Amino acid sequence: MTKTQTEDRAKEWLAEKAEVSRQETEREKIRERFTANVEKHRRESEKTILVLETELKQERRMRKNMEDFFDEMKQMLMQLMNKTKDKDEEISRLSSQTEEMKQMLVSFFSYTHFYPLQMQIMR
Repeated sequence: MTKTQTEDRAKEWLAEKAEVSRQETEREKIRERFTANVEKHRRESEKTILVLETELKQERRMRKNMEDFFDEMKQMLMQLMNKTKDKDEEISRLSSQTEEMKQMLVSFFSYTHFYPLQMQIMR
């Protein structure tokens, strides 16, 4: 090999080495950008997860409150229905007693011959 050939080979080797170094530098930059993007997306995902978890907790709390409210309303409705039933029974009982009293009065006035009062009661 001549000196020129050796110098040319050395220049080629240096150029190849510089190219390899440039490519490695470029790969390292790409790796750093990729790592930065992954880290950025990881942080954004964590924030999104926290927001979603908070919303889920709020929705669960609201649902629990609604269930409690409906249970309370159901109990109140049951109490009202029971009171209504009791009042209906009382009205029925009083109505029966009133009818019995009417019949007793009709019988009494019929016996005592107070027909005008008897007719008034029967109305």
